[in-house]
Amino acid sequence: MIKKDVKRFIKSDCEVTIGSGGLIGDRLLIITQGSSEAPIVKEGQHLVSTEPVETDAIMSSLLVTASNAEVITQNLAEIMVKK
Repeated sequence: MIKKDVKRFIKSDCEVTIGSGGLIGDRLLIITQGSSEAPIVKEGQHLVSTEPVETDAIMSSLLVTASNAEVITQNLAEIMVKK
């Protein structure tokens, strides 16, 4: 459901994705701005969408990266002490 006063801004060439409103997992719908030449979207019309970026996957990847950086830093410290 879209508010009637907002619907006039949604053009048929807008793209849609699901985004995150914060770190706690709130989800929101993000609609990109369409071109001024495109017609207003019609009731029931489908818009192009993209896969959302999952915050959990990003956080998991960051944890692995941080762990790897810690190991590399320890190894560099050992090398520097030996020289």
